[in-house]
Amino acid sequence: MGMIDQIFVGHISIESFAGVGLVVSVLNCIVGVLGVLSVGLVIQFFDSNESERDELIANYYVISLMIGFLFMLIIGAFSNPILKIGFGLRDKTLYEGAGYLKIYSVSFLLNMQIFVCNTVFKIQKTTSYIFFASLAGNVVNIILDYLLIFGKQGFPKLGTTGAAISTVIALMVTLLFEMTVILKRRYICKMNCVSPEKMRDIIKYNIPLIAQELLEGVVLVFLTNMIVGRMGAVTLAIFNISQQLINIVLMPAYGYSSAINVLINDDEYTRKDVAKTVIEVGTFAYFLLALIVYVNRYSILGFFGEDYRGIDSASTIILVSIIIQGINYIFVLFRAMLQSMGEAEWILKITCLINIIVSLCMIFFAKNLISLYVLLGMNYFAISVSSARRIKRSLHNEI
Repeated sequence: MGMIDQIFVGHISIESFAGVGLVVSVLNCIVGVLGVLSVGLVIQFFDSNESERDELIANYYVISLMIGFLFMLIIGAFSNPILKIGFGLRDKTLYEGAGYLKIYSVSFLLNMQIFVCNTVFKIQKTTSYIFFASLAGNVVNIILDYLLIFGKQGFPKLGTTGAAISTVIALMVTLLFEMTVILKRRYICKMNCVSPEKMRDIIKYNIPLIAQELLEGVVLVFLTNMIVGRMGAVTLAIFNISQQLINIVLMPAYGYSSAINVLINDDEYTRKDVAKTVIEVGTFAYFLLALIVYVNRYSILGFFGEDYRGIDSASTIILVSIIIQGINYIFVLFRAMLQSMGEAEWILKITCLINIIVSLCMIFFAKNLISLYVLLGMNYFAISVSSARRIKRSLHNEI
């Protein structure tokens, strides 16, 4: 949905595209960090007795609801200073980004609920409902973006504000679809078993997972956007485009990492077979999508607006980002395996150490997008190698 918004907004102005792109990138990484609760839900679900599972899901849902509401209020209230002070946006880029963020902050509340619903479908192995719900939401988003951004068919011309409204409504449609299916199929049978003690235990259990995601998903992404945000609107626009293309290429990683979280804890499968199959299929999917995206890069750039085809460095940045994110792709799969094997604390420690070193290097040596991507690649490579060794050791100990 974020990419659809940016494609439409890209036709307004480079400043609008830069501001909205940064907002989508930053908020999505925060939502991703909070969404790691779904990983904890899967692990605890398979470790619990059948009589405890409804209680577990109910408490996770209430926690997600509370967190989503809190972040919605904070981000919505302080959208302008967050973008101005934190990311160095100014003038029209700041105006467009802040206007979008005020409304888009509602997505926190909706996405946190969607994460729990998606997890229920994954546990039940009925993931087709996630696809149909997302498809319905994206169709609504495309239609409303066209109507509200450009003021078509008698609707007001709202620009970036219209893009934010469209996304929020689309997420509501997605959530309503999923909740209807869950209640109809009785995947959740009761919600009256929420307790402060259980929620406290859940939060305590998920602290290592959340902390690791904070280091990888927020600290690194925030620092990257802070550095790029100060390079100017054009550079930020190029970075946003490369990130959107990378999001397409990385899609299989998040899909297969979810599969790992479920299947690696399922007694029907052996951990070694799950790990081997996911790595083989997932890696093939990455190279296939990467090839398609790079070969069609100029056509894709045209979706965002004709102005972006003429940016000389865009093609080089896209190629470099695809290569660097290929290393990150492997790490995403390795991380899912280790988290599902109960190695969340180890992941936290190694990520903390490597991220601190690389973050310091980025502050002092990242002078342009190429140098920034090279440093990110060093970070992903170091963590991936360490993770591969840890997985090999864990699987060997199980034999």
